[in-house]
Amino acid sequence: EEEEEEEEGTRGKSGSTLELVCAHTPTMPMSHRNQLHIAPRKLLILIALFVLSTQAKGLQITSPCKANPTTTATATQVLPRRDYRNRFTRLLGRRSATLLRSLDRALRPRQVLYAEPSTVVKAAPRVQIPGISGARVSTDGRNVDISFEDGSMFRFHSLWLRDASRDHGSVAGNSGERYLSVTPVGPFSDIEVGQVAAKESKINEKGELVVNWVGDVIDSSTFSGEYLRAYANVVAQPLEEERQMPPFDIQWLEPYTGFRGSRGPKIGTEAKLWKGQQTEFSRYDYHQVLEDPTTGLHMLKTLMRDGAVLVDNSPMDGVTDGALCRHFCYEAIGGIQKDPTRDEPNWMIRKKVNASSISYDHDKVLIQHTDQSCPPYGIPGVVLCMHYVEGQGANTLVDAFAIAEYLRETDPEAFEMLSTYEYDAERDFQASRVDSAQNHHKRYFVSRRNRVLDLDDDGNVKKVIYHEVFRTAMQLPYDIFPKYMRALDKFAKLLHDDEFQVTVPMKKGTFLLMNNWRVLHGRKGGAASASRVVCGGTILREAFYAKAVELTERANAYGK
Repeated sequence: EEEEEEEEGTRGKSGSTLELVCAHTPTMPMSHRNQLHIAPRKLLILIALFVLSTQAKGLQITSPCKANPTTTATATQVLPRRDYRNRFTRLLGRRSATLLRSLDRALRPRQVLYAEPSTVVKAAPRVQIPGISGARVSTDGRNVDISFEDGSMFRFHSLWLRDASRDHGSVAGNSGERYLSVTPVGPFSDIEVGQVAAKESKINEKGELVVNWVGDVIDSSTFSGEYLRAYANVVAQPLEEERQMPPFDIQWLEPYTGFRGSRGPKIGTEAKLWKGQQTEFSRYDYHQVLEDPTTGLHMLKTLMRDGAVLVDNSPMDGVTDGALCRHFCYEAIGGIQKDPTRDEPNWMIRKKVNASSISYDHDKVLIQHTDQSCPPYGIPGVVLCMHYVEGQGANTLVDAFAIAEYLRETDPEAFEMLSTYEYDAERDFQASRVDSAQNHHKRYFVSRRNRVLDLDDDGNVKKVIYHEVFRTAMQLPYDIFPKYMRALDKFAKLLHDDEFQVTVPMKKGTFLLMNNWRVLHGRKGGAASASRVVCGGTILREAFYAKAVELTERANAYGK
């Protein structure tokens, strides 16, 4: 029952037999090592359970159970991987939990994109960030020269180091907020900007740089090599030929930083344009997206590159209140934006006979549009999530970036009109939901002016905003109005041209995710079943960006 030596876990397969050598995981605290006591009967159950789990998507159990927090069913149920793992952890005891996780990792299958079975979403290699090899303080203490293990050397302002310090002496550990008496800026600081000077520097046993300060309110500040090297190429002066950092794959996020002057995505690499019915979007598995950060990150990158992705195999246990949609959006994309007129953040669309709003009349065509063309807060959400809770239907999508580039090439005047002048729009958020089964009990009214094509400083398209339903009388100059109307009419017709739009069949349990700054969506008339119920919502740029950064760190094991 006890093993004194740490062995390397291996797995081999020959014929129908499975050879498994269990090992202590490297991340296990020292106090827990060599203390895995488990009865042989329990071990056999665990091994049998996980061997079976590699052959099926779930485990069938007949017992009173609650497989999903949103259902109260008690009968034979197929539990998703996470649910039956938790159940057997409780059954076999807490000491089995660590071994259970180790077996799960060892036996978990490769992550595969469902649209292209031959394509494997491989784990990202760890990014090796060079550490600090040496440091020297200048004679006057105003600069610190730092050399890194990749051979690069940079000169940092001592003031920058002092201001950028994020250790426990400079910021509150729990909140991450600066101590106002310690920051060198402002009337509450106990040190002046011009007085900051370094006294000496050294590298501690962890490989971190420690800088001692002259006559400061704090004695020293500590910096990791990863932290300083990440900033070096931007804020420091290179002391030799500049060396680039290892290839961090974060450039694709630059169009979504929200910084002033942020650029649009690069056509061809960060935004692959598409047309019409030859388009097929990548598909992902619901459980793999939530359980594996590499797959989750791959999905977000593909979403922004292609404009849309599909997610299949979500639980279908009669969850009709939007809880599953909210859970997926929070865990995979960053969370649904709160609507100002109702209690729940998500919208829910059910068919209504004689509906006054076209959104709730599923027999009619819903024109191509971006959600939040009259955004309740600031700018429209960057991602739109749509989940088919019940029934089936068909949605139409169009790549507005492809249409914009087509207009730029074939009709420069139309492109100029749509990218220079604004159209007027307004929306009553309560009145426009009069056919909804949800309770929109708060009044909210928004007036807005939008450019259909929003360009960056270099003339590249970075955002498209348009919904004809909410457009009102336009306040354009007399000589501009006819030209603008011709351009807008041409743009609207191209949105529904079969050369550009694509139809996506949808069914119960499928998620459709779209880049709401680029892809316009609609509904094909007469294709929806009478039972069609669709749930969804928008994800703010800030939430999407934060989730993408989080998944990047987890998938690449930065700093580990």
